[in-house]
Parts: sequence; structure tokens; C-alpha cells
Amino acid sequence: LFRSEDGDEVVSFWKPDIHRQGWLKVLHGGIQSTLLDEISSWVIFRKLQTAGVTSRLEVKYLKSISTDEPQLTIKARIKEQKRNAVFVHAEIYNSQDELCTRAEVVYFVVDKEKATEQFRFKGCRTEDE
Repeated sequence: LFRSEDGDEVVSFWKPDIHRQGWLKVLHGGIQSTLLDEISSWVIFRKLQTAGVTSRLEVKYLKSISTDEPQLTIKARIKEQKRNAVFVHAEIYNSQDELCTRAEVVYFVVDKEKATEQFRFKGCRTEDE
């Protein structure tokens, strides 16, 4: 899912299809929440270079997303970190750059040593690094 960075944000692009619909030609809300959860983990991997688990995921559905969309833009950024709790804001935009879905995510992160030993995390680098 991770594609690029834009300053403090991690950005990805994804094309929905009919196999991910809930109602006819509408992207299932569970798929949307999965995308937001996934991009949130990637911002942790990339920006903090560690691993962890989702502690809380609060999703707000603002506008339905058609499975006919040519491309969605999914973004996440870290808002705050308090010890092992990292607060992430994530969003999904349609191809007209309209905000469709947003989430507030709390991620419980572990130190880098534990991430390596227990999660087999080896760092998150771009293709250029």
C-alpha cells in the first residue's frame, strides 16, 4: 500500500473494483476502514521506523466511494506521540480530490529492538534508499 511520502504524510494510490463493493458500485465500509488502518501502520513503519499494533480505529464516512473510481488517494500523518501511543490521522480522497473517509487511529508501538525480535521488522526504506 505504501507508495510515497509528501512531507509528514505517507501517501498511497489504489483503484477499487466491483469485488470490494458493499451496496451496488459502492466501496464497502470495511474495505475503507482496512485501507485507513493499513496506511496508518505504514506511517508508523516509515516515520518512526518501528512496528506495533492498532489500539483504536475511529472511522467517519463522509461521502460514498464508487467502485468505478479510477483512483483513490489514501494519506496518513502522525499527529502526536505520547510514550508508546501514537495518534495518526488518515484520509481517503476520491479522484475529484474530495475527502470521503477519515479516521483517527491510536497505534501502540514497541521499541525498535522488540520490533525486530517479535515482529521481524527490518526497517522501512524507499526504493531510492
